[in-house]
Amino acid sequence: MEAAAHARKHKLDNLKVIVDYNNMQATGMTQEVLDMQPLKEKWEAFGFETFEVNGHDRIELEKVLKRKSESGRPQCIIAHTVKGKGIRRAENSSIWHHKAKISAEDIQILKTDLSS
Repeated sequence: MEAAAHARKHKLDNLKVIVDYNNMQATGMTQEVLDMQPLKEKWEAFGFETFEVNGHDRIELEKVLKRKSESGRPQCIIAHTVKGKGIRRAENSSIWHHKAKISAEDIQILKTDLSS
């Protein structure tokens, strides 16, 4: 919080913060564990120009990353993503979110999902 406040105070218009917003925390969905909404308005309250993009769209990300600050303020990019995107069993699964040990069977499951 302090770093965000200092960014605006010191007019760090070349600073870009990217928030990977996948709606998940280690133990469940953010709405259930610690709701972050309204996320865009919170960053704006710290003085950031704030943009929301599809975090899986490379072209959209490149476009907003190349955008220069028009107001002399730092920028925040909220990239809406899906945790585990592209691996059916891992998508939006808190089980895979912070898995410490992966077995040979788990690896085979993931490989199967990638090839289907």
